[in-house]
Amino acid sequence: MNSAERIFTALQGDIPDRVPILEWFVHPSVYQALIPGITWPDFVEQIGLDAISSLFLFEGAFTETKIDEKTVMNEWGVTLAVTEEHQAPIEGPIKTLEDAKRYIPPDPEAPHRLGHLPEYIQRFKGEKAVVWAQRADFMWAAELCRLDDFLLNFVINPKLVHEVLEIVAEFSVALARRAVRAGADVVMLGDDYAFNTAPLMSPAMFKEFILPRLTRVIQAVKDEGAFCVKHSDGNVWSLLDMIVDTGVDAINPLEPVADMEIAAVKKKYGDRVCLIGNIDCGDLLCKASPEDVMRTVKETISKAAPGGGYIVSSSNTIHSSVKPENYRAMIEATHRYGMYS
Repeated sequence: MNSAERIFTALQGDIPDRVPILEWFVHPSVYQALIPGITWPDFVEQIGLDAISSLFLFEGAFTETKIDEKTVMNEWGVTLAVTEEHQAPIEGPIKTLEDAKRYIPPDPEAPHRLGHLPEYIQRFKGEKAVVWAQRADFMWAAELCRLDDFLLNFVINPKLVHEVLEIVAEFSVALARRAVRAGADVVMLGDDYAFNTAPLMSPAMFKEFILPRLTRVIQAVKDEGAFCVKHSDGNVWSLLDMIVDTGVDAINPLEPVADMEIAAVKKKYGDRVCLIGNIDCGDLLCKASPEDVMRTVKETISKAAPGGGYIVSSSNTIHSSVKPENYRAMIEATHRYGMYS
């Protein structure tokens, strides 16, 4: 099998020749420490990842206006603080229902909206799985209203929440359809719903506010003929039945520090959905030895890979604090211990 076939087989819950490996994002400081001066697509090819990912957050899919040295405003009208690792939302443009009714979202058809995805499609289509990573609804909506206020409005102003989520869902459906029509094989929907201990909202609130729009975006991806992955950090046990029932092809990142124990998830859901992730990007990849990483990857594969439907990935992303030698060990261990025959 080539890399694309390997990913597609796993996403269908079947057994490829080897457990695939992918990553939504690897910080340049990590991959350039391993191969100095290399670009992201060249790294994917040389290091042996099975998918090339285009992530909207880091690839120019949304333009920004500089406010000062520490803050920018993006096309959503959200003010963000610039940090070394990422940009943290500070304030959004929607505070009232009237604000929401007047609000005009970014144009999903804008020429720059797909970032580097067209380049990756041209280079890798048919050889590696081409992944487009965007949000579904929750986090974009939360940033428009400011997260704390948005969650409070689940109780005190549900009409506002529905209005904003509907705006974002329409945008997300259009953007996902555009990405697949351009040639993306997989769409990863990256909204975080939970802390390490529990979701940010009750299951009942998730069912009322989030689930209908999430289902709509997933169905749009499937209707276009692509695979769909649902990403959420944290402990999402109480939401998993609903998420899996959407018909999504895979769930990710299955954080071990959030009690998302891979063997338990495999036992309950492994016959219905592909599992992606579970390699701790905190203490393991940042502080442990390469030997510890190799051992953990081997153990994780032994729990999650039997019967197919497992893809190795980190428990979030390969951020700048990950030791480059540990990320290399993670890839090498997958290649070494992931063979099915």
